[in-house]
Parts: sequence; structure tokens; C-alpha cells
Amino acid sequence: MESTSDVLTFKEIQQGHASGQTIVYGKPFPLILEPTTPQNHISLQEFFMKNHKAILSQASEFGAVMFKNFDIQSPEEFASILYKSGLKEVNYIGGAAVRKIIVGSESRPLENIQIVTTNESPSSEKIPFHHELAQTPNPPSHIAFYCQLKPASGGATPLIRSDLVFDFVQNSYPELISKFELGVRYIRRVPEVDDPSSAIGRSWKSMFKVSSQLEAEEKMNELGFEYQWIQIEDGSYDCVIVSKILPAVRVSTNGRKAFHNQVIAAYTGWTDKRNNAGQTVKFSDNSEIPAEFIKALDKFMNENASIIPWQEGQFVIVDNSVTYHSRQPFTGRRKVLAAIADGMKKPNFDQLALTLSSGDSMPMQGLGLWKIPK
Repeated sequence: MESTSDVLTFKEIQQGHASGQTIVYGKPFPLILEPTTPQNHISLQEFFMKNHKAILSQASEFGAVMFKNFDIQSPEEFASILYKSGLKEVNYIGGAAVRKIIVGSESRPLENIQIVTTNESPSSEKIPFHHELAQTPNPPSHIAFYCQLKPASGGATPLIRSDLVFDFVQNSYPELISKFELGVRYIRRVPEVDDPSSAIGRSWKSMFKVSSQLEAEEKMNELGFEYQWIQIEDGSYDCVIVSKILPAVRVSTNGRKAFHNQVIAAYTGWTDKRNNAGQTVKFSDNSEIPAEFIKALDKFMNENASIIPWQEGQFVIVDNSVTYHSRQPFTGRRKVLAAIADGMKKPNFDQLALTLSSGDSMPMQGLGLWKIPK
């Protein structure tokens, strides 16, 4: 496996620095890589082909690897880079956020990296810190974010290491850490149709990729979830979903204990016309998590987060076992996209096409014919 120095010298890519970057356990967070001379997506494809194992190793060691000041102009170019990473695509099953597919298709096998919108909740809303899909039995290993259009103000994706958060909880609330190590339950009432006005408005149909209550029940039974159907005035059905006991503390890929969960997001952010604050996550014995602990935890995380403003073409690969992510409120248009992956596959460096959200294929290479007669 390539060393850090190999990664930093390839193709004149060096370790960079940005306002908002922090130091965690003596190492920069996140690790930032940037070019000394202009580089486009073709250069980064070559870089990932040579260094894909080392890049993901650095994501584990540092928590996240950010690529800054590269000329990445489209979701398709971003997908072409990630395709060389060896990350294995995963369907977004069990999540709360409303998303749309930008590159890739649900109607075709998972043959390419799928690029999706990030949480489409209103720009005025903050999205609290969370590990992606930690409210499900098998959270994905990585999530990557790409900025196609930066907002006028705000809209950063703050990051914080969850091993740092574990140390805070263990040192400040030793009486609670043993309860968290027994696990937590997540409780959420979800609609039948996506509600984009809510940060947790993903419907049970979209959440489990089903079209009927029977199919949803089969999925929930597989996941070990409890559920209750509630018919509302328009004739559709909401579903109250209660997870089985899920870990709130895990060992991350770097070998350290991590406060790996959706506790802050569920307690403070899973609120809408269907759900009340403080009632969406509880200890394994169904007792409530103290509000004063949540307030102190939220304060610690916000004060110790890395907050780096987005620039067009910038992207970051986050090890989901090591690092939380969130979203600041913003003004203006913002287009930050995501790719979710679980584990590794052998990269196919001879990718011929990308699958678009329409299901059509777009060739990865083109041939210009304008100088050929007739």
C-alpha cells in the first residue's frame, strides 16, 4: 500500500491547508490535497487509479480526505473519479432525507457510482451532525461530497471526528457512556409520499424502495424494525417505525472507539409536523436521553468541528466510521452532491460509460470528427 508521501507527491499533488481545518490527535483534519499546477478530472482519474488504496487508508487515518482547487466541472466528472476509487456503491435504504439521483439509475444494476442530491430540506434549516444511516443495522463505510455550485453564504459541511466525541462523552459523562454502549432505539413517523419541506420527509415508499405496505413490512421485518400504520385524512398511511436496538458506540476503521450514531441529529433535528423533539431516540431500555447532555454534546461538537467553505470543484471522501458530517444553513443557490458507498470492490479501470439518471448511458470517451471531410 502506498505511503502518505507517495500520495502527496504524485502528479504534483501536495498537502494543503484551508481556513477551518483543525488538528485532531496531532494530525490535520481533514487531510487536504491540492495541486501545485492546474489539474482536471483526467489527472485525478490517473491519481486514483494509482493510489485508490492509499486514499481510503488516509480517509481512515485522518477521518476524511479533501481534494481542493481541482477543475472538476460536473457530477459526471466527479463520478468518473470515484469510479477509480474502488468504493462499492450502495443503495440509499432506510434514510430520512429526500434525495434525487443525478448520475446512475435505480432501474439498472449497481454497476457505477451513483451520484445523488444531498438533503433537500429548506436552506434555512441546519442539518445536525450524524453518521450516514447510523439509524440502520449496517451503515455504509464512506460518503463523498462534491460541490458543483457554492452558495452565496453559509452552506458548509462541518465535520468532526467521532473518536474525539467519544472521548468527550467518556470524560464528561462517564455515567452515560455505559448506557450508550448498550445501544439506542430510533423512533420516527414517516409519510407515504416524500415531503421535501421536512429534513426527514423521506416517505416509507422511498425509504425502502417499495410500492406497497406489504413490501414495506417485508423490508422492515428483515431489518428487525417494529412498525405501526396510521391512516390520515387524505386516505394515505403514515408509518411509525421503531428500530431494533442499534449501537451508539462502535470501533472505527482506525481502531479507536467512536461515538457512532444519529443521537444528536435524531434528538434535535428529527422534528416536523409528524415528530417531536427529544422523542425520536431513546436508550435501549426506552428511557429518555437527558436534555442537558444533548445541549452539552451539541455545544462541544459545534465548537470543535472543522468548517471549510465550499468552492466549485472541491470534494471530500469521508470515512463514515470515523467522522460525523452536518450542514450549515445557507443563502443563494447551492449544489452539493453525494455518493454513498459500502466497502471495496476491485476497480475496473476500463470503464466505458456512465449511467445517467434517465437510465441512458453516456460514453466516457468521445471522438471529434469536425476536421474529417463530409
